[in-house]
Amino acid sequence: MPRLLICTITWAVLAFPTAHAQDCPAANNPEQIEARLHTAQDALKSLESEAFSLAMEEISLMLPCLDAQPDPALTAELHRLRGIELYASGKADAANHAFLASKVLAPEYAFPQDMFSEGHALIDLWTNITPTGAAHTRAPVPKKSTVSFDGTLTRDRPSDRATLFQHLTLEGEVQTTQYLMPKDSLPTYASVPRQRNRLIAASIATTLAAGTSYAVAWQARQNFMKDDGSRTRKELERLRRKVNTSFISAGVCAALTTAGFGAAIVIGPR
Repeated sequence: MPRLLICTITWAVLAFPTAHAQDCPAANNPEQIEARLHTAQDALKSLESEAFSLAMEEISLMLPCLDAQPDPALTAELHRLRGIELYASGKADAANHAFLASKVLAPEYAFPQDMFSEGHALIDLWTNITPTGAAHTRAPVPKKSTVSFDGTLTRDRPSDRATLFQHLTLEGEVQTTQYLMPKDSLPTYASVPRQRNRLIAASIATTLAAGTSYAVAWQARQNFMKDDGSRTRKELERLRRKVNTSFISAGVCAALTTAGFGAAIVIGPR
């Protein structure tokens, strides 16, 4: 039966590379994830490596189908066991990222004495990881929805450690769940196009500046071309410089306008 579940969920994950909860054959709740984590932990204590790997494999396949936010304590446990899995696979750097994420969420946690033998290298690795300052990057503003990192509604994505990302509707319905390492790309979601809006606003401003500069240049040119013998050479030179400077300014602003609108089209809704 577990193998059938794995095969079914694997098909869904492969068929939909960025998995969404609504694409899953069946939803999974946090309690089911917690039960698998306990199974994995029991397997570790019993030195049953195959059972541990199977439990963690099931968790990896169940996460994209999570139907609710896990609390920070459950997320910390997920990071700890994911760290052990990665460490056992020889992925020390990734294990560090997972362990750091767990320690940030549950700094007082200590592994049970019966889980690892005394002097085990993994215990030393865990002990030597010390959270310093929280490093974050800001995720795009979700459009008519919200995002969560490690069970907390926030746009602050941890940038120095692993994190559990979720995209939710305003009503709390989970749309996407994904376990991310620091260098993993954030799953795409509909967001407020702030960058595009800034480019459009800047382009409108440079359009107005170009128009103003062109109008000033044209007026100065008209004055320069007037048949007025009373003007001195110095006044004519001043008018000529004003014409040239205004036309150049109008050209630069027009070029910036074109570049700004072009960039806004290229980047799309971001």
